[in-house]
Amino acid sequence: MAFPFNAVAIARSHVPRRSRGTLKVVHLIHQLLKFQLRQFSQEYPRILVSSPRAGTIPMNRSLSADEDFFERRNLRITCTSRYMRADFRPQASEILPNLYMSDMYTATDPSVLQRLGITHVVSVIEGLWYTYPSNIAHLWLSIHDSPFTNIDYLFDPTIHWIKQAIDSNAHVRVLVHCMLGMSRSASVVIAYLMATLGMDLPTALAHVKVKRVIVQPNSGFVKQLMHFECMLKERS
Repeated sequence: MAFPFNAVAIARSHVPRRSRGTLKVVHLIHQLLKFQLRQFSQEYPRILVSSPRAGTIPMNRSLSADEDFFERRNLRITCTSRYMRADFRPQASEILPNLYMSDMYTATDPSVLQRLGITHVVSVIEGLWYTYPSNIAHLWLSIHDSPFTNIDYLFDPTIHWIKQAIDSNAHVRVLVHCMLGMSRSASVVIAYLMATLGMDLPTALAHVKVKRVIVQPNSGFVKQLMHFECMLKERS
């Protein structure tokens, strides 16, 4: 329906030149639109036009953004940064039948966790803000992704935690994630494959890269994985 007059023009014509502020113009436009709405309802009584009062509408997903909508939107942007392959999007990658890797955006999506049957989560990341439900066991490793960061001292306890979970029940599904699912989480998963399946570093790295093409531990983590491989050989 086209309005029979220009609300903006009329609003401006009724505002004194010295006080044509934005708020007054908006107020007059609002009043004019309310008048036109009443006029429209009188002319077309079979068409329901309503403006619900504040507080009478439940804040459903279809009507408003989730409270963490903007955080998750920014998180998705981060997880699809310029460092990622153009054809790769946030997703969980199955490394073994009961072991997955992902980025943080995917790891904090309840629908993904439910669909994959995730029971345990390892977060290898700084500043974790997400709280997992009580039915998901959670291990948080506060690690910065830098070649100068020590991560090898966490390999043994983390491997033990993952292995103990997987051995406890055939239905256990473990998800290991960092921000992008590229370096920190990859290093932990590679160390796990080396320690539990007897893979050497090149084989473990190749296996993980086949399952998740963006995997690329930073140079410092690779050196620490090489040292961890030597330690495993000495233990055997």
